[in-house]
Amino acid sequence: MPQYFDLAKKQCLSCPYPELYNPVVKQCVRCPPSKPYFNNHSCQACLSTEIFNNTSYQCQNCTGGQVKNPLTNSCQCKNSLYYYNGVNCIPCFFPNYFDYNFLVCRLCVGNQIYDITFQKCVDCPLPTPHFNGTGCGSCPNNTLWNNTARVCQGCPGGQILINGTCNCTAGTYWNGTNCITCFVPKYFNHTQQACVFCINHMIYDPVSSSCVPCPSSVPFFNGTQCTTCNSTQHFNTTSRICESCPVNMIYHISTSNCVCPYGTFWNNTVCVPCHIPQYWDYNTLKCLYCPTGQVYDLISKVCTPCPSVTPLFQNHTCVSCPTNQYFDQTSHTCLPCPIGLTYNSALGKCV
Repeated sequence: MPQYFDLAKKQCLSCPYPELYNPVVKQCVRCPPSKPYFNNHSCQACLSTEIFNNTSYQCQNCTGGQVKNPLTNSCQCKNSLYYYNGVNCIPCFFPNYFDYNFLVCRLCVGNQIYDITFQKCVDCPLPTPHFNGTGCGSCPNNTLWNNTARVCQGCPGGQILINGTCNCTAGTYWNGTNCITCFVPKYFNHTQQACVFCINHMIYDPVSSSCVPCPSSVPFFNGTQCTTCNSTQHFNTTSRICESCPVNMIYHISTSNCVCPYGTFWNNTVCVPCHIPQYWDYNTLKCLYCPTGQVYDLISKVCTPCPSVTPLFQNHTCVSCPTNQYFDQTSHTCLPCPIGLTYNSALGKCV
């Protein structure tokens, strides 16, 4: 090994490997990059297929199918899609990337794709957020991108994808878990998220999207549909239910009240007939007496003057005059015939 004379120590010394003495600068120096290998005598260049190992200070051949890159003086795989794993050159085709930390070819996870420029895994950009195994693309048909879970998902609970949004089909409603069908007379209440009945005996109107009363022609909602009350009942507009009148009473449409049948009156318990000579007045709904001098005619159903055969009005009824008396039209009383005369009923006068 070449030596040099150290003036300070006054002796010949050898430079530490792999250096040699430079008489110009008078110190030990490394071999130049053009001839990096020191063979204990002089600096030499590595062979054209060799690289210089700065750790072992030796020229060495590339291994595992690698070749020399003269620009970087390093070994690299021939194909840019192959990577050296410490033993061999292995292929790593897109969308895989080579992990230099673990010297393996791997795929990005979480629907990400490898960005060659930034050399890291990144999210697929919108509007193609889904990594389909070969590249970024849209979600498959009938699926929707979930940006939180970063996956394409089908619509839940029987919903279908309409214009990019999960919706229930027409006639069904989302209750927070599933699409449900509301059958008439129920309707879907969006606040309660359930199928419910209208309250107060009303029915749901899909046009106005509200509960409305049944029409007057069929005012009663029987739990299924609007209908009329049966013949023995009437509709109560306040309670909106069909009601029956008390025993023996009938419904009076004009007054909207339960009343006793014609010719009877309510005695606080049941309907009873009017006591003769009273008659039933349908206007006042009471048993009344005819005006003085009149009695009720059951045939014509009006109050009429007493007939000629019973002309005297007495105690609300018509009676005949006593024997040998006549009815005086002026005083409306029975008077005795003058002395010597008798009453002739056929002629209606004293003779």
